[in-house]
Amino acid sequence: MGRHEQAIAEAQRAHELDPLNLLTHTVVGDTLFYARRFESSLTPYRKCLELDPTFGAGHTDLARSLEQLGRTNEAIVEFVRGTSGPDGLPRPSSGLAILYARDGRLNDARATMQAVLELSQKQFVSPYGIASYYAVIGDNDRALDWLEKAYSERDGTLVWLKVHPRLDGLRGEPRFRDLLARLQLDS
Repeated sequence: MGRHEQAIAEAQRAHELDPLNLLTHTVVGDTLFYARRFESSLTPYRKCLELDPTFGAGHTDLARSLEQLGRTNEAIVEFVRGTSGPDGLPRPSSGLAILYARDGRLNDARATMQAVLELSQKQFVSPYGIASYYAVIGDNDRALDWLEKAYSERDGTLVWLKVHPRLDGLRGEPRFRDLLARLQLDS
């Protein structure tokens, strides 16, 4: 809802109550991220990874903040650490495609996104994540089409629609504002 100060206070309280829980670290980082306090969000993500260097969400969330700070090389390293399978290779992900695009590695971005789209034919892949990729590369119509798919499939990640920085390029679009209204996130 964009009530960042309240969210940060609640997340910090949850962390105080359960300081060894990896998720409370990432929740604090996430609330700072969505409040666009990207530099501040690095600390809880890094603390999480000190507790468990194998916690994938700690790496991918850290990567997302590094991305917003323009530190894409570091972000790619963290994202790959957080998404690599037993073979050591990262799984196809719109998040990785976004990082490649931000880093100017357009062929890698396209190839990764193609793998994501192929995977989506076999199993659930978040349409919201795919929409985010298209929003980042400036393909607003395709991004909005994927957001509509996310809405029709009740993709839970739509809760971040109002506040996610990757979607900033869509905020002026009538279709985007209509979707916010349908989700009652427009207040």
